[in-house]
Amino acid sequence: MAGTRLAVAGDDILLLGQMLQAGRRDDFAIVGEPLSYDRYALAFRRGDAAFGAVVDAALRDLAASGELRRTYNKWFVRTLPTGVRLGWPMGPELRRAFELLGQPPA
Repeated sequence: MAGTRLAVAGDDILLLGQMLQAGRRDDFAIVGEPLSYDRYALAFRRGDAAFGAVVDAALRDLAASGELRRTYNKWFVRTLPTGVRLGWPMGPELRRAFELLGQPPA
């Protein structure tokens, strides 16, 4: 339909994945400032302090070693095993969260 404009709001990386899956990356763009910043979390059994300490230590080790950054780049920046490339660099909020865990600044 001539003159029709389409817009969809959603999680940026999910929108990018949908554009790529549909083969329409060049037809759409993710633009503007984020509408919100949603927190992601790990959930485990309440009161399991020992397991919480293991999870916390593992995340801190992954951050300090740079593995969190390498893993992010493997799946969101570089070409995937399928041949698709998201090319989506880490945003400042996630980078800061990883730095708070001990990841050295890039």
